[in-house]
Amino acid sequence: MALTLAITTEAAIAGVGMDRGDRRTRGAARAVVAVLASALLGLAGNLVTNRVDLPGERWLLVVLGAFLLLLVVVATVEVRSRSDGSAVAPTATAEDSAGRQTSDGCTCEAPLQELQVRTVPHQPGPWPLRALAELESRRYSISDNRVRKVFGASGWEGTLRRLYPEIPLVSLGRCTFPIWAEVAAPELRGDLDSAIGNITDHVRPDRRRYDAEGRGFDHRGRAEFRRTYWRRDEVRRFNAETFALDNIERHGPGRSRIHARYGTYFQSVATSEMLEREFIDVVSRRPNAVWSLSDFPRRAWLRERADGNELFNGTQRAAALSVAAVMIVKEKQGYSALLSRRSGDVKTHPGFQHVFPSGILAPTSSRYGSERAEYSVKRAFLREFAEELFGYNDLAYDSRDLRDPLGGIWPIQHMLNATQPGPMGEPPAVEIRYTGISVPLLTLRPEVYVLVLVRQPGWFDELVSGAELRCRRHGFNLNWEFEDDRDDIDGKRLDSIRVELDDQFELIGRQRLSPLNTVPHAAAALWLGAQVARELA
Repeated sequence: MALTLAITTEAAIAGVGMDRGDRRTRGAARAVVAVLASALLGLAGNLVTNRVDLPGERWLLVVLGAFLLLLVVVATVEVRSRSDGSAVAPTATAEDSAGRQTSDGCTCEAPLQELQVRTVPHQPGPWPLRALAELESRRYSISDNRVRKVFGASGWEGTLRRLYPEIPLVSLGRCTFPIWAEVAAPELRGDLDSAIGNITDHVRPDRRRYDAEGRGFDHRGRAEFRRTYWRRDEVRRFNAETFALDNIERHGPGRSRIHARYGTYFQSVATSEMLEREFIDVVSRRPNAVWSLSDFPRRAWLRERADGNELFNGTQRAAALSVAAVMIVKEKQGYSALLSRRSGDVKTHPGFQHVFPSGILAPTSSRYGSERAEYSVKRAFLREFAEELFGYNDLAYDSRDLRDPLGGIWPIQHMLNATQPGPMGEPPAVEIRYTGISVPLLTLRPEVYVLVLVRQPGWFDELVSGAELRCRRHGFNLNWEFEDDRDDIDGKRLDSIRVELDDQFELIGRQRLSPLNTVPHAAAALWLGAQVARELA
């Protein structure tokens, strides 16, 4: 038996080592390893349940040897996978910025700079470890049933008010959300980067490890990081670098500066998003009870190390900063705001409604032409606008060199042109403003907000129709992060992703937003955007 297993293992390893460009070879190698793993696990199960009669202690040696062989296969696959990390990924080609046709027939403007070939930072995890991580996923997921139990009762709100007695919660449409937000001071709203502070630590993170930099992360997050890391696919699950909270420096009402350091998305999941899971797990046991800090060990641990100020002090965690924009559009009567459900493929809050564009505040280029220029709300907002609404996915996957301004991308340029006053001094068709910041009390992961106020009725519809006529690749179409409800409606009407607002920017109509169906960040974006829009209108 040992000889047979050894031969099978050698065949699997040889299969992995063949031509890496041959997908059929890879598939065959993985199939062999899968058969081997299944056989070994089945043998172990039979031996444990005494269904195989082996004299003496030989069965222990057989099991041990089998698992050692499996370990060799997994380790070899991992080595091969990491050695592939320097593979070059193909990118689209473009001719120039004059709008000439590209290789796939697209006639939209290309960026002024040449598109660069990118290097994939990490290959997907070896499939055996990804499979084990998938089996473990239920342990680290928040079930819909528990969310309904928590936010369908009153205990969560009482608990947060006990934990943070001096922190007001956001109320929107007569519903309270588990998030604190503060509107920006009027004199700061014209600069989208008003809240941007300094990068306090220039150490770049090792994306393969939980706390390689020794920042003192909670050891209880290590298992979640490992599970998330092995489930990566480098397309929808990838451990991108982020700007993480160092501290929020407050200089009075609406005057805050966010200082940052480098982190990774998976570190943020393991040190910040897990606080939300702990909260829901505890409160769901007795949803109407009011719990104390001692009932949340991870939150209590963090508060002790942040000197009681974990909302504004990012010590010993990697809370990824993010940016969200609310687009409020003038209609024939009243206004509307763009809102859609998050897809089931996203890591956090799948199926919940969110504003768009929104995303993690992260470097837009791995080449880092200017570190300070990369730490920018404006750049992040414009990138997400093109990526999430018009399909410029290469902006997310770093296949363009974005050290220069985001010029030459038609939807961005069209929107920025609309922010200029008319030739006779008419108000601009579009106004873009910084509206404030928030800290959600469940994840403690801050966000910066932007308002896009479309003053001119029909302007947004013209932008959509113009983009679709201009380029088949970059027509208006929400990316994979959102469930585009228009797919179920004949003609893909835009009103299916809009919520109605009155002239005072208050929610009207049947659609009810609550913590049961809406991301807290979306509630804060609408709440802050409405306040700033009233003054602009």
